[in-house]
Amino acid sequence: MRIGIVAMSGIYPASIGGPEVYIYYLSRELASQNNELHIFTRVENRNDLNKLKHISEEIPNVQIYPLVMKYNISNLLNLPVFLRQFKQITQMFKKTVKKLDVIHYNAPPVDIAFIFALFAKRHSKIQTYFLHHGLFAEMGDILSNYGMPAQFEIVFQNLFRFLAKMKFFTRVIVPNNYALNLAIKNGVSKAQTCRIRVGVDISRFQKADPFNLKGKPKILFVGRLAKIKGIDVLLKAFNKLLPKYPESILYILGKGEYRHYLERLAQKLDIEKSVNFLGFVSDDDLPRYLKSCDIFVVSSFRENQPITILEAMASQIPVIATNIEGIDEIIKHEENGLLVPKNDIESLAIEIIRLLEDRQLFDALTKNGFTTVEKNHSYKHIGSKFTELFEELLKNR
Repeated sequence: MRIGIVAMSGIYPASIGGPEVYIYYLSRELASQNNELHIFTRVENRNDLNKLKHISEEIPNVQIYPLVMKYNISNLLNLPVFLRQFKQITQMFKKTVKKLDVIHYNAPPVDIAFIFALFAKRHSKIQTYFLHHGLFAEMGDILSNYGMPAQFEIVFQNLFRFLAKMKFFTRVIVPNNYALNLAIKNGVSKAQTCRIRVGVDISRFQKADPFNLKGKPKILFVGRLAKIKGIDVLLKAFNKLLPKYPESILYILGKGEYRHYLERLAQKLDIEKSVNFLGFVSDDDLPRYLKSCDIFVVSSFRENQPITILEAMASQIPVIATNIEGIDEIIKHEENGLLVPKNDIESLAIEIIRLLEDRQLFDALTKNGFTTVEKNHSYKHIGSKFTELFEELLKNR
């Protein structure tokens, strides 16, 4: 098959994030099945173009069409520059679209890729997209990171509903019930959806060499430092852990607008010496940190299917997470992880202590967590699901 992949939020290694990593490993798996890939993506600067060469060298049968463009309000308001960039990427797509069998979008094309859906529909192409929830659940935070007013969220959501109403897409791929309900709420019919999980590159985490980190025990959080992630709850729960485990260290990996507040909170709680804000860490170092720590915690108020949970399971580190829609489809309480109510400081502290003191439970969660990702979330499994879907759609067109 000749598959077009539209990843305008970026693609790893030029961009780091759940959707960006997901589409990289999915592309690698699809190419290994002798499919021909044409990837349309965006980078923020010319230095990142060099990182895209890694993809061309590593993945066979792939052609990459990059657009150098920053998503920020000043760039969008610079009309001559924007129009030049817009013309560049649309011309590349128009030249390629006729020879593609399927076009898959790594997220709803509610940005500059909106025009792609129009061109593809004109040529009666099969189109699919994966519904990563971040465009909606965290849109206000994401827009502010790009220096754009949060009110733009309404524009994105209305474009999403328009696409659903016009039935541009043969299938909307959802990883879980959270995304399914989000799609239906915005005008997608249930019959139009298809369930395929998010994935993780298991081997990358298995072979990582751990750091020699301080702390007994070592607790780890990985993610964007935003209010929705509930890191303040984790800090307060960790504060309750310290009297019993005074040598414990909490490692917080990630960057975001909430960092200064969290650092001040750690000082206010008088635990700053036991909390290590590491900021952004390289993609090579992330598996090493996961291998180095004892417990992984997700304290979010809202998520879809966090890839960080799967990465922790692949690293054979037990997971404690909030019992919210999306996460509850990955973690089964006391089977492959522990679930706690969101925004519940006391319950989170109790479960961390319980896991540290119950070695049998600790080992069972570690073993079963790894089995979960190996069985359901490997990219080989996910790539096969995508290929089966595309072949079925082509057969029934």
